[in-house]
Amino acid sequence: MVKKYEGDIKQLDEEELRIYGLAVEILGKLLAPGETYGDGNAINTETFEGVTGMLSDLIANEKKREREIRKREMEIRKQEREQGREQERVETAKRFLGMGLTVEQVAEGSCLPIDEVEKILNGLKQ
Repeated sequence: MVKKYEGDIKQLDEEELRIYGLAVEILGKLLAPGETYGDGNAINTETFEGVTGMLSDLIANEKKREREIRKREMEIRKQEREQGREQERVETAKRFLGMGLTVEQVAEGSCLPIDEVEKILNGLKQ
């Protein structure tokens, strides 16, 4: 069962490996084959491997969650950059319109569609 998670374990950083090793060591002591617990039932190696498998799953799921969070953060930063660029284009269009350039010239110079420049112009007139 532990072999199933070998790939995930190999991807752990040094601190995660240390924690994993300690957890397995503790579980090994707690779940020693043939020993009994609580209600007198013996713990077998399958139980131990099941627990280490669950621990591996927890670590793998946490790593996946961290990757998803980083991906979402990158997407948010990308959206923020694009919104900033769009705002710069609008500000550029306003300056060009203030200089008396035509709507077509402003659209070309600011990389905005003509209809967007017309909306900006109408907003400035109000």
